Amino acid sequence: MTISPGVGDPSVGAGGIPAADERVRSVRVNDETLSVELMDGRTISVPLAWFSTLMRATPEQRSNWRIVGAGYGIHWPDLDEDLSTYGLLAAHEGSGRSRGLVEPTLPAIPRFDPSFLAGTFQKPRFDVETMATAQRRNVEAMTAVCQLAFDCVQQSAQRQTQLFRDTAEEMLGSFRRVGRLDDPEEQANAQLAAGRHALERGMASLRELAELIARTNAEALEIIKQRASGFNEGLDVSKRDAGKGTNQP
Repeated sequence: MTISPGVGDPSVGAGGIPAADERVRSVRVNDETLSVELMDGRTISVPLAWFSTLMRATPEQRSNWRIVGAGYGIHWPDLDEDLSTYGLLAAHEGSGRSRGLVEPTLPAIPRFDPSFLAGTFQKPRFDVETMATAQRRNVEAMTAVCQLAFDCVQQSAQRQTQLFRDTAEEMLGSFRRVGRLDDPEEQANAQLAAGRHALERGMASLRELAELIARTNAEALEIIKQRASGFNEGLDVSKRDAGKGTNQP
């Protein structure tokens, strides 16, 4: 890096010491060097390799620059690149910045590097076969539960139909037996016995249906419990696999 003093410039003070005016007058960029001419007549020349963005840019992009920051900054809009004369001068050891002036600087623009996130975070590893097996077992468990419910409804309907038929036949038989009796008291006793018998059969039938429903619910609950246990085991395996995939370098 070199800093050339201005010669014959009206801003040069007595004794050949340039006046402190570090605003940008012009910028020249070639394939090797970035040269910035200041208002006080000095020229700052730095290797272009210091600035990777400008190094990779085309000549047209390099030549499209503008002065910003009250004259102390340079901005390349096509490249979103910013430099300041203060930064360029500070990079030069012994640049003679002892005038006690406070020069403005452009704020540093943070740049997002997606490769940093790609190297920091790793995608968790999932076993597709394990997930497919878990889904298949879920479907099998739900199918078994639905089949139990269907069988229960079917058996209940069949049993109710049979009970209705038996009750109708028994009532018809009771009416016939009562009709053959001549004594009113015997008829009343026969009707009472038939009613009591029908009530007992009805209660027994209700208990049978309740036991059928309870048994079906217990079997369905057991299937769901077994599937839940298997699902939890598969989830633990998936978590371990995901942890291994995340911890891999």
